Amino acid sequence: MKANTVILSSCRKPLSFASRVCTVALFSLLASQAQATSYDAVADFSRLTNTDTSTWSYRYQTGTVRDGIYLLLPIFTDAAGMWSPTNPGAWTLAGTIPEIGVNQTGSDAHFIPGPGSGPFTWPNNTMSVHPGSGDLVVLSWLSPASSFFDINFSFSSLDPNGGNGIAWFVDLNTTNLSSGSYLDGGASGTMNLNNIFVNAGDRISFIVDPNGDYFFDSTKVTATINSVAGVPDSVSSLALLSISLVTMFAARFLLRARLA
Repeated sequence: MKANTVILSSCRKPLSFASRVCTVALFSLLASQAQATSYDAVADFSRLTNTDTSTWSYRYQTGTVRDGIYLLLPIFTDAAGMWSPTNPGAWTLAGTIPEIGVNQTGSDAHFIPGPGSGPFTWPNNTMSVHPGSGDLVVLSWLSPASSFFDINFSFSSLDPNGGNGIAWFVDLNTTNLSSGSYLDGGASGTMNLNNIFVNAGDRISFIVDPNGDYFFDSTKVTATINSVAGVPDSVSSLALLSISLVTMFAARFLLRARLA
């Protein structure tokens, strides 16, 4: 509110140039407060880039310790197993699980079972993740700014042919925000975490734990993160405060010049 007051105070000066600058700054402030930025793990998925600076990154942990330090899955290649009509591909560990991928083929992909497995479908335009043998698989979001965010997510089984289900976690760095588990064929349901304050550079991690038995653990994950409308992020707030201060001093300088 302080920045708003400074801008409005400067705009009262009878100086056409300063008034125009004030008006632009004020509308910029109001627009930044009204709009929210959205991040969607499926819509934003990249087959080309997976780095420490990526907004979304695809990771794993050797073992099941959730310490916030997760390695990048190094290779995008065919997803594990045989698929028809097209293998959707995934970020993998040396071409095998753990893996994370999004079916961007334009049609559903059907798993062709081998010995000890059964058929299931990877729907078009959905994310599938699979933990390793005693290893976590981690979908990670890197916060670009300090602000409040709403987090919406779900975990659900894609492969109902056996196993003991999975455990899932949503962590802010090393702090757990939500967790649960389900048996084979189960689901978390749609979950919502609202008004979570996140600092720039923090990570929100969506984690699948094999829960002991990693067979039949293909998991559909949805994750969207939205900045809270009406709350400008730290970068926008600093920029707008700078605009208001420059506008105030410019208005005072021009007023003194006019009265001299």
